[in-house]
Amino acid sequence: MQKNPDKLIGTIMVDKPLERISIFRGILSIFLVVLLFFIFSYCLHHDAVIVTGPSMQPTINIDADNKTTYDIVFVNKTTNFKRGDIVIIDFEDYSSVNPTIIKRVIATEGDTVNIKWDEQNQKLLVYLKKAGEDEFRLLEENYIKKDPNDPSKDDPEAIDCATSFASKNNWEVDAQYINEDGSVTIPKGYFFFLGDNRGESWDGSEVGPLSSDRVLGVVDSIVPNGTLLNTILKEVFGLKLKE
Repeated sequence: MQKNPDKLIGTIMVDKPLERISIFRGILSIFLVVLLFFIFSYCLHHDAVIVTGPSMQPTINIDADNKTTYDIVFVNKTTNFKRGDIVIIDFEDYSSVNPTIIKRVIATEGDTVNIKWDEQNQKLLVYLKKAGEDEFRLLEENYIKKDPNDPSKDDPEAIDCATSFASKNNWEVDAQYINEDGSVTIPKGYFFFLGDNRGESWDGSEVGPLSSDRVLGVVDSIVPNGTLLNTILKEVFGLKLKE
């Protein structure tokens, strides 16, 4: 008996959706290859880091008591940074306990910075004169969250920052960069840094500007505690605080 040509036609018609599926799989394969390359490249140039101290709160948070509640940061292993960046700093010469620290860049070379304590409002004030400018401006620090109902705008211990800054003891920078008004002009190849939590931070207010060579990396992103990625990094990759 002669075969029914309709069945043959039906078979040929089925080839078209199969072709579309094949194209889709090809596109999906390319996408996965690109994604894996991006992940590999990102991991090659970044580190996932736990911040173990409170000096950058409330920007980067940690509960050191329960060992499970903490933010994680991704650090770009580059030494190119700008004013306002959060950076990882080689601090071994100043602390054997904390050989690396994380702080915010307040001023870069050519800038002039001054720190004062506002006794009336119990507030730490940071004044900045950017390179090429003629006047100081009060630095607007929106990253330092404040309780509007609390008349004490900052931790009262932050007065130590202003006091130690004013004393300028044992700084690396030459005395010629310390001005008569108490401000400091950042030399070429140096930067000035502070922690966001001024009352709990060992930073440039005490050690002064440091060489830019000490910057080990720049924070690209913060992974807050409680997010899915934060949980994956802890549970799957074991990124946890040491007991």
